[in-house]
Amino acid sequence: LLDRLRALEEAGWIDSATAEVHLDATLYNRNFNLFLALEVQFHLDLGGGTTANLFMVRGGGAGAESVGGGG
Repeated sequence: LLDRLRALEEAGWIDSATAEVHLDATLYNRNFNLFLALEVQFHLDLGGGTTANLFMVRGGGAGAESVGGGG
């Protein structure tokens, strides 16, 4: 993941004017028939600080359940 972020930065997609970076992924565990929707948000402030929020929703069998939150 870090290599991909560095590549985006080197290509000019991420620079000092970037305010947010979002990562979305859907994962599946065949052994448990379990899906996980993952969203990570990085908020970049002008002072160089970073705040990350993590959201996860798992689904399988009876429906979806939220298992994470921002912070």
